[in-house]
Amino acid sequence: MEEIISEIRKIYDENHIFKEKLQKYEFNFKELINKNEELKNKNSELQIKVKDLEEKNNSKSSKLIWENTQNIIKEKDNEIDKLKKDILYYERQVLIKSKEIIKEENVEVKKEVNRQENIITEKKAKKSKKTKNIIVAQNDIDDLEKDLLSIN
Repeated sequence: MEEIISEIRKIYDENHIFKEKLQKYEFNFKELINKNEELKNKNSELQIKVKDLEEKNNSKSSKLIWENTQNIIKEKDNEIDKLKKDILYYERQVLIKSKEIIKEENVEVKKEVNRQENIITEKKAKKSKKTKNIIVAQNDIDDLEKDLLSIN
């Protein structure tokens, strides 16, 4: 019987050891569950923070992009203004040159008109001399005819 009691005692001791181990495992398991929950909570908090940071970053990026776009627009506007000023300058230069050319052409046209008028007046003068000569010649012929007729 002592053997049985010793066996029972041995089983009891083993059972006690296993029970303690089981309690430790249960405790560790509960600790792990708690830690897991804490980690899940921290993970969700971190995800929220990451999302917030991404939104801030996006808004900053958007703001930077907007500012860069505005700067680019200002630069292009300045370039356009400069080009407009250049165009106005060149238009004025062309206008001045064209006025000078027109003045020169007007002078040349006036010279040509004067030359043509001189030619016309010279032709008229020659024509009038010819007509006088012709008239004189006709008058001379008439006189000759009269003389001839009077002889007959």
